[in-house]
Amino acid sequence: MPLATQVKLLRVLEQQEFMRVGGSAPIKIDVRIVAATNKDLHQAIREGTFRQDLYYRLNAVNIHLPALRERREDIPRLIRFFTEEAAQKHQTPGPALTEDAAAWLVNYDWPGNIRELRNMIETLVVTSQGRRIDVENLPDSVYTSPTFNRALPVAQNRSPEDLDREMLYKILWQISTAINDLPPKIVEALQGGHQIPSLPESFQIPPHIEDVSTFTPAEPPLIITDDQMDHLRTMEDWEREAIRRALERHNGHREKAARELRIGERTLYRKIKDYGLDGSESE
Repeated sequence: MPLATQVKLLRVLEQQEFMRVGGSAPIKIDVRIVAATNKDLHQAIREGTFRQDLYYRLNAVNIHLPALRERREDIPRLIRFFTEEAAQKHQTPGPALTEDAAAWLVNYDWPGNIRELRNMIETLVVTSQGRRIDVENLPDSVYTSPTFNRALPVAQNRSPEDLDREMLYKILWQISTAINDLPPKIVEALQGGHQIPSLPESFQIPPHIEDVSTFTPAEPPLIITDDQMDHLRTMEDWEREAIRRALERHNGHREKAARELRIGERTLYRKIKDYGLDGSESE
């Protein structure tokens, strides 16, 4: 509100009268003012853009309405209200939201507050024509279909070598845990050099390991000490075996093998070439 208009409004509130344009006599009024703003009026007063005397005249009863994201428990009731309102307005059946869609709307931050929610519900009512609404039907501003597993951590300031090494540590930890879980008779058979009919498909114990009892699973975070690494021969042996196993399980499909190993497809191609798994050896 311009400062000149603020002065006129203040005079009307204090004198409870106003003069029509072109009029000759003041008109008495009895009104109640309800004012709303999303501005910081204290800051506006300090900056000289809002009159302090008008602020105190208006601020008889102050109601602070938090942003919608600060009162998420109101969102389901507002969704129901706006759905019924839009359905009556457009004479169409209101859609039903799945639990996932409703949860997504509740957890959305709503930067546009009530107006954004109301407009979105009206759009959904018009476009759905009474059909059931799932998360895929929500606008892109609210929901974007994930192209990756959002539960996985995002690596920052990490080199490809560090990521590959962490992946190998996880594989080694899983293998060592599985070895410790083997029944004592199988462990004894391994130590005695007896032939074992079969091993689980998720790992393979190289024949050069003499004492599997020295394996102990690491506690998270995964840390392999130098003493433990002495029993693993070389990390390249384990990595090569893990890649070979993954390729066998997926009939040589490299994209699926890379997804199982949680490494990039280009990284897998490079390692297949480095370890001689690109043709002659697999034959």
